[in-house]
Amino acid sequence: MQVGEKEFSLKLLSLKITTGKKKPYIKNKMLYIPEKPYGLEKGKNFILYTPGYLVADMKEGAQLGASMILTDFETGEYVKESSTYILYNKKTKRTFVEENWK
Repeated sequence: MQVGEKEFSLKLLSLKITTGKKKPYIKNKMLYIPEKPYGLEKGKNFILYTPGYLVADMKEGAQLGASMILTDFETGEYVKESSTYILYNKKTKRTFVEENWK
């Protein structure tokens, strides 16, 4: 459900975990270690912040969880707006950030 111009409230109805690989593997020179997802299994209510959302209006836990992408490292302050999608679990306070590495 859309609750603001750039904010959505989401409810997880079910979670089915399927993993094809069980052992660590290398892909594109990156080591991946398959693991059960954390932060999703105990929560049902999530907030999705879309690019352009004002960082000052985010839940504090979402700010902290995404601080690596929300911080201007020249000033040490948070940027004004998010440049990526951020998913925040309201119960576990876990934050998930869109993978946007180039």
